Amino acid sequence: MSDSVYFIVPGEVVPKQRPRFTRTGHTYTPKKTHDYESKVKSAYLTEYPAGMAFKEGPIEIVLNVYFQIPQSFSKKKQEDLLLHHYPTKKPDSDNLLKSICDALNGVAYTDDSQIVCAVVNKIWSESSKAEITIRAVEK
Repeated sequence: MSDSVYFIVPGEVVPKQRPRFTRTGHTYTPKKTHDYESKVKSAYLTEYPAGMAFKEGPIEIVLNVYFQIPQSFSKKKQEDLLLHHYPTKKPDSDNLLKSICDALNGVAYTDDSQIVCAVVNKIWSESSKAEITIRAVEK
């Protein structure tokens, strides 16, 4: 078992969307959420092809979400955002974390109930991506 894993998922981070219902009352995951969760799994398995790193025990997850600054902003505003500001815009941090945690459930760890500590950082950047670090927690 590894003590720590780190990987990057390039592109815009998709927050967990609410489940949808069919006319007959069955629930399903929206396509955009399903596709993003598949992308997260693929990024993890590309970096760690052996599979599950944390079969048991408590773990912590650190999620750094980078939001691309709109090109329409002036260069001065872009530089100011990069140096002095955090994105306080939607999506909410908890929905971003939920999409990552659900995607890695049964892939990087046995169950997301193992997560005892989670940190989410929203950061302005020149490109969108998610950086994910998962560590074993010592008792």
